[in-house]
Amino acid sequence: MLSKAPESPKRSLPNPGDGPTVAIPAPVCLADVIYENDRWLLEWAAEINTGLVLDPIREVLTMRSEGLILAALEAAANLKKVPADLGVWIVPFLHHTDEVVRRAALWCCSDLDFGAFFETESSILVKQACLAKLTKTRGLAAIPALLEHLRSADWQIRAAAADALLFLGPAAVHAAIELVPVAGEPVRTAVARIVASCADEDLLETYLGACGAE
Repeated sequence: MLSKAPESPKRSLPNPGDGPTVAIPAPVCLADVIYENDRWLLEWAAEINTGLVLDPIREVLTMRSEGLILAALEAAANLKKVPADLGVWIVPFLHHTDEVVRRAALWCCSDLDFGAFFETESSILVKQACLAKLTKTRGLAAIPALLEHLRSADWQIRAAAADALLFLGPAAVHAAIELVPVAGEPVRTAVARIVASCADEDLLETYLGACGAE
């Protein structure tokens, strides 16, 4: 004779006074899952095959899909060359209300007058990106502008200019050292950090000589 299976204990809803209750996790939002998947696909396609990502980027930028704009711009910035027709859709985002989006759009540009854009931009984050792009697109020709920004009253701009001069190499560092005899303390400090980062004995000797000429 088969034994009778034990009855399952009856379950009742907890009363407020019964003690702590187990929290029920919030349901997963399908829109969030789709967004994360789309963003990942944009990033992955940009790294693997340019042809895979161009149409999705165009679609996001033309439809102004707010949740994916930043991912689309970052994917575009990873392209070796941004197609001209794509650039037309990117330019309007240089005036987006979000500084992070503006910076991402800036990274996609190559023909922009970065010096002029710097002057009209209010965000330090975007201004720093302007100096980096100015350096990459103009090379040694950017040195005079970077030396001017090395005199900025804002330490974040001075730091960005110093990084850019360091990136350009010895010629740019020598140009910065020439400022030392007539520069104020913030500029001399910035130049000292540039020279220290170079770990170059000749540049260090030149810098010490400039300090002695004050």
